Amino acid sequence: MQRVRKAELVGVLAIGVLVGYSLDQSRPIGTEGREPEIVARALLPSGNFETRRGKADIAVVIYSDFQCPLCRQSEPDLRAAAERDGNVRVVYKEWPILGAKSQRASEVALAAKRQDLYLEVRDKLMATPLPLTEGKLRTAVEESGGDWEQIVDDIEAHAAETRRLLAENSREAVSLGFRGTPGYVIGDRVIEGALPRSDFARVLREVRQP
Repeated sequence: MQRVRKAELVGVLAIGVLVGYSLDQSRPIGTEGREPEIVARALLPSGNFETRRGKADIAVVIYSDFQCPLCRQSEPDLRAAAERDGNVRVVYKEWPILGAKSQRASEVALAAKRQDLYLEVRDKLMATPLPLTEGKLRTAVEESGGDWEQIVDDIEAHAAETRRLLAENSREAVSLGFRGTPGYVIGDRVIEGALPRSDFARVLREVRQP
């Protein structure tokens, strides 16, 4: 009798888990932006780097910090989902909130745009063990084929422009309700925190549905 009761209990728990999973899968990922004008502004590159694939009928905006472990963890999944979808515009918005090393890494990545090496340097930095020291930043640039001395010169020459861009990114992120990195705007969805590849693919499908 005891074994029967245990078996019944296990069965009930298993059903509960399956029902919970089913309900979770039926819920939309993220929330619709409560302030459409803020979401619309976030979807614009506004001086940040962007990539386009195919028709690029959906925009994915990511607010990230190079020193953020969750950003580093989810970056390959976002990239893979966008490549598999084939019709996505991705906008990378630097939001360095974890101190001076984060700030410097963002400055280096933005300066790398001027050598057409933003993505290459971004990938290197996201894969470089933390903390991101000056030496590691230089190595990432040089291994990407960049000129480190030019990076340093460009950071200094365009410091005011970079400050304005990072400040605007920060205002947007806070206005969207993000409390930390990573944060995403995908179509009209606002999503805080890392997502696995399957969820990135799922939200792209959901946003396309009428």
